Amino acid sequence: MPDILIFSRIRSTFVEPVKENRLRAVCQLNDTLTEATVEVSVKPPELEIVDAKAEIVRAPLRPQENETQLAKKVIGIRIGPGMKKIIKGLIGEGDEISNWHS
Repeated sequence: MPDILIFSRIRSTFVEPVKENRLRAVCQLNDTLTEATVEVSVKPPELEIVDAKAEIVRAPLRPQENETQLAKKVIGIRIGPGMKKIIKGLIGEGDEISNWHS
């Protein structure tokens, strides 16, 4: 019988109020290769990121810099158009293998 590739992925995202004038957004990814969580605190109505945390439990490639230190670089960014471009400029594309190690 041929080898069968087994892969599963669960991704969940939720947003909740944590105190007056603060929202917390959490995204969790768990698949065969990777387990990671990103959490950001946002101040409405401007939707400015005021805090960020990240944790990579398991991944084939990991950033050389601590993932929470990378996440902290997005503090001050406002959620909206152009946000992904700004984050890529601050953190990188994520596919730059020279900046990652296993």
